[in-house]
Amino acid sequence: MLKTKLVSSLVKPFLDESIEDHREFNCATILKNERLSFQLLYSDFREVNVLGFGVRHARVSVVSDLSPYLRIRTVEQVPTLMPTFEGLYDDDYLRTEPGLYPDPILPLRDKDQVILFCNRLYSIWVDVDPQGCAAAGEYPIRITLTDDDGGETSETFVVTILDTFLPAQDFYVTQWFHTDCLANYYNVPVFSERHWEIVEAFMRTAAENGQTAIYLPLVTPPLDTAVGGERTTVQLVDISLRNGEYVFGFEKMDRWCDLAIEIGFRFFEVVHLFTQWGAAHAPKVMATVEGEYRKIFGWETDSLSDEYRTFVRMLLKAFLSHMQARGIDAMCRFHISDEPSAETMETYRAAKDSVADLLSGYVISDALSNFEFYKQGILETPTPSANHIQPFLDAHVKHLNVYYCCGQWEKVTNRFVAMPGARTRILGIQMYRNGVEGFLH
Repeated sequence: MLKTKLVSSLVKPFLDESIEDHREFNCATILKNERLSFQLLYSDFREVNVLGFGVRHARVSVVSDLSPYLRIRTVEQVPTLMPTFEGLYDDDYLRTEPGLYPDPILPLRDKDQVILFCNRLYSIWVDVDPQGCAAAGEYPIRITLTDDDGGETSETFVVTILDTFLPAQDFYVTQWFHTDCLANYYNVPVFSERHWEIVEAFMRTAAENGQTAIYLPLVTPPLDTAVGGERTTVQLVDISLRNGEYVFGFEKMDRWCDLAIEIGFRFFEVVHLFTQWGAAHAPKVMATVEGEYRKIFGWETDSLSDEYRTFVRMLLKAFLSHMQARGIDAMCRFHISDEPSAETMETYRAAKDSVADLLSGYVISDALSNFEFYKQGILETPTPSANHIQPFLDAHVKHLNVYYCCGQWEKVTNRFVAMPGARTRILGIQMYRNGVEGFLH
């Protein structure tokens, strides 16, 4: 027998849970251009059929005047070996043991089918996105599941659309966009036409989900790279060294910027100019030298060496001149080094000072959690982590941003797969209440 229940998008249903474990959620009010998501939980309660191994299917049908604005998908489970750090978690986790966790949202099988395993809890995910096109009013959305035996069960969710619009997103929202990962995962040459298609698809998805800034890899990002190691080259700027002079080509970068602007991004997050955790070294830089394409800077390069200082200043001058000529330089925000520590404060200060005059008038912001960097005036627009932000809030830092990554696991918001959905959702309210202007993941 099929059982169903409408629930909030914040619910994370596990296979071994009961449908009664979750509270019903069957109506909501949105603005004309606001997206809403909800879920339909379903479970097939019956004796296991040995011949069919307990596996059946159900067809999903939806009746609503909002049908043109609906997307129906299924929530799938993924094997999760490390849902938390060993011994590092608080009491606000759904689970902490390895197992199957609900996470990816995928298209329905054969466009309209879901699979039924006996006595397991599953979910159908529904997006309502009127895009400003549907008239104000009340809209029932009736969802029916029909199993292999012709048995049916239906639920009705009621959406009320108010006759007003959500204002344009004005938060600075960025999530590091790693084009090397896309090339590696899909096994395509970097900046081949297929790679550009994949980049565009992921850019559009990011923008559709609220991202307003896109990373701009002038050179390959020096992020999350083991000391001495390197990432696949995804450098947008073509660099040549001719008779001791650097020559810069911006054709690929222009394509990147044009695509981002067409999609709707409002900011460019320019690549970190020095290595992570303190700015001690140069990022990987590739150039054509006397006809040979090779690495000219990297981990072996001291960040404060005359050679790299000369290069990075020439690169910034050429880049800024190019962006100014295009009239889009105001979209840029700049980075020195990610998460410098107290031990690397002076190295960071010196690295920043080496380019600060060129970046006067532009925003320089880095993820850092040591309040001394702000207190000493080294960085005016810091981006502290969620678990270290309080001193920055107390100091009423202007244009404050916030970030989370892996280390924010205790008593703060994050999006670990093992955390409740509400713990992730609360971020927007916290930013609004505290006047935080931007977010980085």
